[in-house]
Amino acid sequence: MDIFRATSRAAICLVRWVSFEVLPLPLSIRSYHLVGLVCRLIGCGVCFGILSLAVQTSSTSHGKLLVALWAGSALTALFIGNIAREWMFGVCTSVATWIGHTFHREGVTLGGRTFLEVHFPAKTWIRYECGADEFSCEGTEPTGRCHRIDVRR
Repeated sequence: MDIFRATSRAAICLVRWVSFEVLPLPLSIRSYHLVGLVCRLIGCGVCFGILSLAVQTSSTSHGKLLVALWAGSALTALFIGNIAREWMFGVCTSVATWIGHTFHREGVTLGGRTFLEVHFPAKTWIRYECGADEFSCEGTEPTGRCHRIDVRR
């Protein structure tokens, strides 16, 4: 049993060292903008990749079929690109909190409200949303309880 603990501890130390010293993106509070940019660029890259394939395959189509193909391809690309972006944010959040860093994420909801989401190493999180006439804050406690506060003007 001691050999298993020593081996697992060595593996964890190796992964932490690689994360801090080898990777080009140090996961600290100052670099969360860069990590967010990379996640968004990956989502955009997926969208443009799907759209470029659609444009290449639509060279033989004409008229209404061409419009339907491009519209369907644009919606599919947007959908899959958003999934890729959210998946990357999930991976970055998990890695950052696993190695003991707080992970921040800023963005805008579909409704136009700005948000700031903070994930802590204790597996808790807090999210602030701010709109034109309201502000909301929700988060979790270490016990798993969730709280939400809404303030309207």
